[in-house]
Amino acid sequence: KTRTLESVSRAADLYRAALQTNPEDSELQLKTADAINAIMRIKTNANTILIDGSLDTPENKAFWAKHGDEAFALAKSAFQKLPISAQTLAVYTDSFMFLTSSKGILS
Repeated sequence: KTRTLESVSRAADLYRAALQTNPEDSELQLKTADAINAIMRIKTNANTILIDGSLDTPENKAFWAKHGDEAFALAKSAFQKLPISAQTLAVYTDSFMFLTSSKGILS
């Protein structure tokens, strides 16, 4: 299945709305975090290490801070309640990577 910015943004909005009704639903938290991670991945080229240049721009760091914080809080909550699986770990570590990337590269 192909994820587009439009499809993952729509999914994130739907999951966020569903969380308003069921804020402690760990599966829903994980799906929401995954959709937010996908938004960050698509909009910032997955924070890939580049040979020339850096994705560590002020705009990307602000974007990662805003969305990474939300994704990590949801993923952490889900991670603490769900059985450990490859998907749970991937969503958790992905959100952690984006959140910490918002702090910038050490010089």
